[in-house]
Amino acid sequence: MQFFWELVLLRRAPQDLPASQALLLLMVIANILVGTLGAAANLGGVQVAFAASLFDAAIIGALLYGALRLAGRTARFMQTATALFGVGALFGLTMLLAMLLSTALRIEAIAPFVVLGLLAWVHVALGHVLRHALEMELWAGIAVAVGFTVVGIVLVNSYFPALTPDSG
Repeated sequence: MQFFWELVLLRRAPQDLPASQALLLLMVIANILVGTLGAAANLGGVQVAFAASLFDAAIIGALLYGALRLAGRTARFMQTATALFGVGALFGLTMLLAMLLSTALRIEAIAPFVVLGLLAWVHVALGHVLRHALEMELWAGIAVAVGFTVVGIVLVNSYFPALTPDSG
C-alpha cells in the first residue's frame, strides 16, 4: 500500500512495481470492490454497482492496452494496469472515507469541494502513471487520463444509468 501512496505523490513510477499477475489481480479486485461500494447507492444496489464496476474495469483495461499498443509498448501493460487500478482503488477509498467523514461531522456542504480536489489529483496521479508508460509529458498523461475517464463514464452511464430522485 505504501508504494501506491508514493505513486500518488508522484515519487514512484509504475515500472518500479513488479510485473506480477497476482498483484494486478489484487488491484483489479480492490478497484472493483471500492467502485461497487461507491456506486451502490446511485445505481440502485450492490449487484448493479458490481456489474458497472466490472464493466468500468474492462473499459479501462481495454483503453490502456489500446494506448500501449499504439505506442508500441504493450510489454508495459501489467505494471501500468496494476498502477492504474491501484491508484483508482486508493482514491476511491479515500473518496468514500471523505464522504463518510463529512456526513459524520455534518459538514456535507464542503464535500463537493473535497471531491473536486480528489478528482483533480487522481487525474494528476493517473497522468503520472501514463506519462511513464507512454513516454510523454505529464500534461499529456493527464489529458489521456481524463480521456479514459470521459470514455469510461459515457460507456458505463449508457448501460448503467444512475438513479434520479424520481426513478426510485
